Amino acid sequence: MGTIRKPFVGVIYRGVDISSDITYFLKNFRYTDKLDSDSPDIEITLEDREQIWQNEWFPVTGDTLSIFFQYEGEIEKLEANNFEVDLLDFSFDSDGDTLVIGAQQTPFSKNLREKRSQEYEKLELVDIVKLIGARQGLTVRGEVFNIGFDRITQNEESDLEFLTRISQDYGHLFKIQGNDLIFYNWFDLNRQRIEFELTRKDITRFEASKKLTGIYGSAKIVYEGVNGETVTGAILQSKSPNNSKDVLVINEKVESDNQAIAKAQEKLRKANADEFSGTLELEGECRYIAGINFTIKGFGAFDGVWQIQEVEHNFSPSNGWKSTLKIYGL
Repeated sequence: MGTIRKPFVGVIYRGVDISSDITYFLKNFRYTDKLDSDSPDIEITLEDREQIWQNEWFPVTGDTLSIFFQYEGEIEKLEANNFEVDLLDFSFDSDGDTLVIGAQQTPFSKNLREKRSQEYEKLELVDIVKLIGARQGLTVRGEVFNIGFDRITQNEESDLEFLTRISQDYGHLFKIQGNDLIFYNWFDLNRQRIEFELTRKDITRFEASKKLTGIYGSAKIVYEGVNGETVTGAILQSKSPNNSKDVLVINEKVESDNQAIAKAQEKLRKANADEFSGTLELEGECRYIAGINFTIKGFGAFDGVWQIQEVEHNFSPSNGWKSTLKIYGL
């Protein structure tokens, strides 16, 4: 008979370990890690029959916390740091008092959400990213594609909105951790090594689908040149072969062939990303992190390489640690 693994969660609040306090009152703990530019978030649901959390222990919005998941006696630990409290939700009913603490990783202590207008001229994409990073006191990490702009406008957009728009247009995604602005690109993520394999014995529930509607075998670039002329560019083939004969026509105003091809590649990738999509439910593990590539075996046509797009880790005293993965086939 195998050893029963006992999971637990920990919370570091403003630098102080309050794990034992949280454990005593804990009803449910949820941590969601996301691959897109939406912020990872935490939700801690606490029973408060002693009315301590709504009084002397009532948290302060903007306070920082970090969390971890772990199995007792095991070294591996799933850690998530630099969250800021943004929600305190109290309720009372026949089951008693409850306080929900919500926190996001994208900081509210930065001025990321103020609307502004600004022109950026004769700059590379990486230069624009660094300018915004410097304005927000953030250090840029990761690789940003070499794409030049004669002029691009931030028009009544927050720095967060503007960064999201220009990064998504050209195949990038980013997250903010503490004082780091960390950039990734889809092509490097998709080429990462395979980290592990899952089979039927590992999985509690698996749902998957393959679709053809909205999937394209290639893309044709048609764009307006700098002098207003219509330019028909190259035909791009899908990097993931499929049986679609449809052509995605991309018609946008751009400043260069480089911009046109980069935009077209990203639009084709995004359109085809959910040709194979699915959801996995299984026992929680440290290795389930957004952006990880892995293989599935034992499900016929759905065997192959998949990527975690989003993972929700849930812990409760009654159900233990469970993970739900949203996945795309590569």
